This record gives sequence, structure tokens and C-alpha cells, in this order.
Amino acid sequence: MSSNRIPLKRPATSSRLLVLILSAAVVGCGSNSKGPRRVAANGIVSLDGQPLENGTIRFIPTGGTEGPKVSVAIINGFFQFPQEVGPVVGHHRVEIEAPEAGEFALDDEEALQRLQQQGRKAKVEVLRIPAVYNKNSQLTADLSEAGPNDLAFELVSRQTTERM
Repeated sequence: MSSNRIPLKRPATSSRLLVLILSAAVVGCGSNSKGPRRVAANGIVSLDGQPLENGTIRFIPTGGTEGPKVSVAIINGFFQFPQEVGPVVGHHRVEIEAPEAGEFALDDEEALQRLQQQGRKAKVEVLRIPAVYNKNSQLTADLSEAGPNDLAFELVSRQTTERM
């Protein structure tokens, strides 16, 4: 499965601002003149035809593309990587994760501390996204230096695929 390039309908200004703020927490190295060529990338993620409310998208270089993997938050179906911390030019395997409502990511230290203070054990994260889009992802993206790197990922949940 590959991404399709489409014109993007931008979310409200407040959502874009929140995505930009969260982009500062992107996993991966910062930009420097000696490092790999990074690009800006953005896009939309939908699950069963609806924007994915929240989650994480990760770009993992493959097929001869070298560089760090990078992740950023998905908010209201939209994600955005500024060039300074974006993925490297080339081919990537793409993973998308989203915990069920009321659950938390395994790296949510604040939630873990709250549970420990209450004397409770942490629950294992339950993903509402099928493994074919995250740990066993078959999603790919080819990112070019010329851009634009506008991407769209249309995911289908287990419930929908089981009915087919």
C-alpha cells in the first residue's frame, strides 16, 4: 500500500498551531549541514473515512534510504513535519498508531506516575489501528527534495475489513 498525493484541506488555525508546537517534540536528530537531507512533509490520516482524532505517525527509512526515523503527532487527522526535523529524502515505511480512548501510550510518563501514586498497574496500550498500519505496516511513502510532500493515508479498521 502506498500513499496518494492529494490537495490538503488545512485544519483550523488553532489545530495547525498545536501541530507545530507538538512538532518540536519530534523524535529524531535536528538539522545540520553535515546530516542527511531532510524535507518538510505533511498530510492527512483517516480511519474508516473519518479524520484520525489523535495518534502518531512514524517514517522509517528503507530500501537504501539512510537516516533517522522520525515521528510526529496526528491531531484531528493532520500531521506536519517542518524541514528541520522532517524525514530524510527517499523511501520510507510508515507506521501509524493511535491508542483507544481512555488508554495511554506506553511512553506517557505522566500517566504512569499517576497510576503508581494510586497503587495501580499500567494497562498495556490497546491500539485501535490494525497491525498492518503500525508494527506490521505495509504503508510506504517516497519523499522528494523538490516536494511538495503532501500525503494521505486512508486506513480501514478490523471491523470494516471483517465485514467485507
